[in-house]
Amino acid sequence: MKTKTVLRLEEGVKLERLERGGRADGCVAFRVSAPSLHVKRLYADEEAARRAFARWLAALIEKRRASTLHDRVVCDGFLQREDHASALET
Repeated sequence: MKTKTVLRLEEGVKLERLERGGRADGCVAFRVSAPSLHVKRLYADEEAARRAFARWLAALIEKRRASTLHDRVVCDGFLQREDHASALET
């Protein structure tokens, strides 16, 4: 028998506990996945998995922040060029 339990899910980053077999002879692993970062990793140690979850969550948040900042700079640059062009026309 295989069971999956979601331990944490934030911003699309998921930490799961995977169990295979019975409790006495079963195998336990932890999976961290972040589809938007194309990441899926298995860990035997729960603490290592939790640290990886925190790192991937921070990376995803930083990636979104950088993308937003990039979009803002590009938009501001475009608007400044339009203002400059309209000032030259008058």
